Amino acid sequence: MDPTFATETRHSISAANASRGNADLAGLVAISRVVIVALLATGCTFAPRPGAMVPSPERIPRAVAGDRYAGRVRIDGVDGGAESSPCSGPNVSNNQFRTALEGALRESGYLSTDSTRGSAALRIRIVSLENPGFGFTYSVGSVVHYSVIDSAGAVLLDTDVLARAQKSFRDAFVGAQRRRLANEASIRANIEAFLLQLRAALERRP
Repeated sequence: MDPTFATETRHSISAANASRGNADLAGLVAISRVVIVALLATGCTFAPRPGAMVPSPERIPRAVAGDRYAGRVRIDGVDGGAESSPCSGPNVSNNQFRTALEGALRESGYLSTDSTRGSAALRIRIVSLENPGFGFTYSVGSVVHYSVIDSAGAVLLDTDVLARAQKSFRDAFVGAQRRRLANEASIRANIEAFLLQLRAALERRP
């Protein structure tokens, strides 16, 4: 074999191997960037959005004409919530729940325009919010205790409300987004169920 040809062949093989090595390295870098972006995006999508936890207007029961409690329900406090984090997963904080409930009560016509006054005080305790593990479908159950007391100290409503919602791979590709959507939907359904009970309880009052 011609020594010159053999040398050129070795150089060509070395160059080809180097090219493949560079391509593999570039591929790994690209994949790493995608993974990092996905992780960052996952962390950003944990926290529920208060606006997404407000039932749609057509599903919110309205205060009836002549209702003595229309515009007279104030939120006295919310507790039991927890902040979201990449480690603990998606949760609902007290402020997030309060903001969502205020929006729903405002839409219903029951929310007091003066947060310091009102003929009915509403107190909320988030009893539990399931935090499912990994999966293609996330099912989240929420239990919230609602207590409504009028200005005379009479209990108008004192109940636990349970609601459940689930989101699948079709709703969101990223798992953290599915978990957030499931949390939001569960709280949204919980608030909707409470509003139905609230209107029924207030309508029974003389």
